[in-house]
Formats: sequence, structure tokens, C-alpha cells
Amino acid sequence: MARSEFDVTSVRQRLLACFSERPRWSEKDLRKDMGITMALFKEALDSLLTEGLLLTQFDPSGRKVYVLTPPSISPVQLLEGPLSDLASQVLVLLLVKPDGNRGLARAFGLEPAQLGDPLDELERLGWITRKYVGMLTIYRPRAPI
Repeated sequence: MARSEFDVTSVRQRLLACFSERPRWSEKDLRKDMGITMALFKEALDSLLTEGLLLTQFDPSGRKVYVLTPPSISPVQLLEGPLSDLASQVLVLLLVKPDGNRGLARAFGLEPAQLGDPLDELERLGWITRKYVGMLTIYRPRAPI
């Protein structure tokens, strides 16, 4: 039997590189076309999860997906940075109380769709996290480490 050309380190690097293509991956999609054994794939994925480099979440349909762990931020960084005005206002409100899109929209007198960009901006910059509770998405500030 020929020895695999891949080891855990190279598979970990390949897995992390996938997240530059898109932010969320299912296990099936990550493993697709890698040409490695399931055991090696699982070992590399488990090590990334254990080290906190990846997180598991659930998409709105309930499917488990993997995402990169957002960078940790300090309380000072929460108050600094190039945020849009609306994103800054949303962050201030979320610091008081985690909430869903509809609750936030009510607080600002906007339609929920109008908060999509500010919430995406805050999440992309690692300032908030989202948690799916059934069909509801709750946004909360990322806890400083």
C-alpha cells in the first residue's frame, strides 16, 4: 500500500485555505475532492476545532457548518474602527442587550432587511457573533478574551 502524500499538517492547511473562498462550509463540502482518507480528514478537522481555529454553527436549515473563529478583540477595539454609522449604533444596542434582526429593526424603526449590511459588517470584523435558535438568529457582541 502506498503511503499517503498528505499528513495532518498539510490537510489542516488545506482546510483553512478553503475559508478564503467562502466563510461557511459543511463537512461534506470540505471533504469533497480532497482525495484523503476519512480518518485523516477527521483528525485534521478535530485538531482545528480543539485548538479553537474553527467553530461549528448551524445554518438556517439546521445543517451543521464550520466557520473560522473570529479574531479576539479587546473592549478598546469595540469602540474603535472604521464602522458605518448604523453598524456603530447597532453595536451599541447589542452591548446593552443581545437581540434578533426584527428586534433591532424595531428599535431603529427600520425594516429587518435594512440591517443586513450593518450586521454582516460587524460579524465580518469579528465584533459580534450569531447564534441560531431554531429559525431565529440572535446577535451578541463577541466577548473580549
